[in-house]
Amino acid sequence: MNPSENRRILLVDDTPAIHEDYRKILASDAAASDLDEAEISLFGEPAHTAAIRFELDSAYQGAEASDKVGASLLANRPYAMAFVDMRMPPGWDGVETIEHLWQEDPELQIVICTAYSDYSWREVLSRLDVRDRLLILKKPFDAIEVYQFASALTTKWEMTKQAAFKMSSLEEAVEERTRELSDANIIVQNSPVILYRLRGEPSFPLIYISHNIIKLGHDPATLLASPSWAESLIEPADQAKVGTAMARILEKDAEGASIEFRLRTGDGACRWVENRYVPVRDKEGRLIEVEGIIIDITERKAAEEKIALLARTDGLTGLANRSTFIERLRQSFAAAQRGAAPFAILYLDLDHFKPVNDTLGHPVGDLLLREVAERLRQCTRESDLVARLGGDEFAVLQGEMGEPANAGILAAKLQAALSAPYRINGNDMRISVSIGICPFVQGSSGADIMLVQADMALYRSKNEGRNQYHFHSDELDKEVLDRTILAEELRTGVDNGELELYYQPQIE
Repeated sequence: MNPSENRRILLVDDTPAIHEDYRKILASDAAASDLDEAEISLFGEPAHTAAIRFELDSAYQGAEASDKVGASLLANRPYAMAFVDMRMPPGWDGVETIEHLWQEDPELQIVICTAYSDYSWREVLSRLDVRDRLLILKKPFDAIEVYQFASALTTKWEMTKQAAFKMSSLEEAVEERTRELSDANIIVQNSPVILYRLRGEPSFPLIYISHNIIKLGHDPATLLASPSWAESLIEPADQAKVGTAMARILEKDAEGASIEFRLRTGDGACRWVENRYVPVRDKEGRLIEVEGIIIDITERKAAEEKIALLARTDGLTGLANRSTFIERLRQSFAAAQRGAAPFAILYLDLDHFKPVNDTLGHPVGDLLLREVAERLRQCTRESDLVARLGGDEFAVLQGEMGEPANAGILAAKLQAALSAPYRINGNDMRISVSIGICPFVQGSSGADIMLVQADMALYRSKNEGRNQYHFHSDELDKEVLDRTILAEELRTGVDNGELELYYQPQIE
C-alpha cells in the first residue's frame, strides 16, 4: 500500500542530557521559529508554514538501538532516521552500532554525531559504505542544523518509499498489461472470434482474415484469393440478407452495424455467428475499408432457443402451455375474421383425476398426465394445437374446423382415446374426460370470450354427469346432435341396404 507519513526518529546516545536536548529541539516549535527567521533574512518571506511533529524514541547503547529497530520493523512501524553518537562506552561505538542498525533495516537514514572519534572520517566512510544514507553532525551542534537534518532525512525516507511504491505499482501494471495482451492473443488464436478486413468497393474483396478461420475448416489463403469468398462462408439462405446489410455501408453516412447469419464450415455444417463491422473512411468520407469481427454464437442461440421453448411449453408433458395456447388462439381468431378457415376450441378436464394422486401418489399422476398428452397428440392433426392449461386441464385448438359438427367428431374421438385402459407403474386404471366446445362463427365476440365460453360448456358437461361433451349453446348442441344422429342413421342404412335411389326428371 502507499506509504504514509513517517517522522519517527531514534535517538542513540549514552548521555541522558543529550536526549533532552534533542527533545527540546525536535519536540517544540523553537527550532522551526528560528528557521523561519533565518529564511526571512535570506529570502524575504518564510517558506516554513507549519512545524513538523516528530515522534521520538530513545536508546542509550548500540545493542538496545538494534533491538528497537528490529522490533519496529516487526510492528510495521519503522524508524525513518536515527541520530547516533560516535562514542558510547562501554558498548558498541557509533560505527559498529550503525553496522548493526543497517543489518536490521538497510533503509534507515542516519546522522552520526561526534565531537571526537577514534577513526578518521576516511576510515568511517570506507567501513560503512554510506553512499547517501549517512550525514555527519559535529558537536556542539546547532538547533537549526538538528531540525534541518531531521526534516530532510525523514522527508527523504518518505520520498524513497513513495518512489519504490510507484515503481512497484508501475511494474505490476506493466506485468498485468503484458499478461492481458498475452491472454488476448491466446484468446484470439484459440477462440471462435475471427477478424477480417474488406476493401471498400461494391464487391467487397477480402484483404485480410485471421488465421483461426482454419478452426472452421477454411484455408485463409484460399479465401483471400477467391472472388466468391462470401459464397464459401455464408449459408445460401442467408446470403441475400447479408448482402443487403453490407450494401448499406456503401452509403456515405452509414455507420457500423451487426447482423447474425449461419456460417458454413469446411465439412458442410453451419455455425451461427454475429458479424459486427464498421466502415473506415478518408477525410472526404470515401469508404476505404470495412473492418469487422465474426463471433461464434452457436451455443448462445441454442440456449436462447431452449429458453424460448421452455417459455412456450409445459414442463411436464411437453405440450404447449397456457400462454402459447392463448397467443395462437388470438392469431387464429384474427385470421378467421379476415376470411381464413374457422376453428374450434375444445376445453378438456379429466374426470376423477384427484383420486389417482391421492391413492397412488403424484409421480403416478404425472405419468398419467404424460400418457394423456401423448394420446391427445395422436388424435390431432398438425394443424391442431394441443396444450396443457394446468393441473388436469387440457385444450385443443382445432384448425380448419370446417363446420361445428367436425368439432363434435373430434371431441368423441378424444373421449374414446382417453377412456381406453392405462397401465402405469404396474397399476391398471381408467379415466374419462369432460369436454366443452366453442367453435368460431361469424360474429364471435373475441378470442378470450371464446375460451370462457368453452370453459362454461365444460362446466355444463361435468355438471350433467361427466364423460360427455357439450357446445357452449343449446342451439349448437341440438344442431350437432341432429347431424350426428343423421350421419349414424345413414351409415346404418347403407350397411342394411335400406337406401333406394329415385330419379326425378327436370323438364323445361
